[in-house]
Amino acid sequence: MVLSPEVAKNLEHLNYWDRPTESWGSLLDWDVYFVEEVSGASRRECHSILSTELEILIEHFPKKIAVNGRGPNQ
Repeated sequence: MVLSPEVAKNLEHLNYWDRPTESWGSLLDWDVYFVEEVSGASRRECHSILSTELEILIEHFPKKIAVNGRGPNQ
């Protein structure tokens, strides 16, 4: 996924998000990534940063995303 410069400048962990969305993984994948990037980080800090990052991404994603090839009202 190519993130716009506006989104990219607001993300603290751009190297995690600047790849295909299919490879973003699960909460456990984020935890492993974060612990490797920020030594000594607590689980609380890890999840707090994830929450902030997701809020930024959600704010900039299209509001209507198709699920299984269908729009949200189908």
